[in-house]
Amino acid sequence: MALVILASLGSAWYEVRTATRRAASERLAVVTGQFADRLELQVRGYANAAAKLSHDSLVHRALRPGGPIADSALQALLIPDSSVLAAELLDAGGAVVWSGGADLGAIRVLAPRDVRPLVPSRDSAGVGALVALGDTLTFASVAVISEGAAGIGYLVQWLAIRPDLNARQIVSTVIGSGARIYIGSPGGAGRIRRVP
Repeated sequence: MALVILASLGSAWYEVRTATRRAASERLAVVTGQFADRLELQVRGYANAAAKLSHDSLVHRALRPGGPIADSALQALLIPDSSVLAAELLDAGGAVVWSGGADLGAIRVLAPRDVRPLVPSRDSAGVGALVALGDTLTFASVAVISEGAAGIGYLVQWLAIRPDLNARQIVSTVIGSGARIYIGSPGGAGRIRRVP
């Protein structure tokens, strides 16, 4: 009789453990998917903002020969807050016409040499792969600057994704304090997806 009770308890324990693990895995998949969707929406928003900035008359004047622009005006337009670590204006050939930002030197070491291919053909903007800069993730948001049908240059903004204490608390509450979410760019630039 004791053997039957012991076997029943062992079987029940195994079933509860299996069900708990399955439920935790399913919950983790849902949370990770929501996190990736939120991040993708945020990154798309940054690309759209860069595309909008590429139409600004100040940006166009900076790319024209003999179009002197006050550095402070470009700085205020292209690096409006701490979410933008650095910015650059490139001519159509990729040469730097203007650059600014405190973290630009460190970013250039980590960045691809040519950011122009980050914009898909027949598109106005694109984003690069995530790159770690200390405890901050950064990526390039690149927009084509056009006059008529001709591309005359590129606007590049290096944007920051910094740790958010509120997001950390939510993750800790939902999936546990020992859990970690790894963020990266599997498969290349601008692709955000859940990795099993």
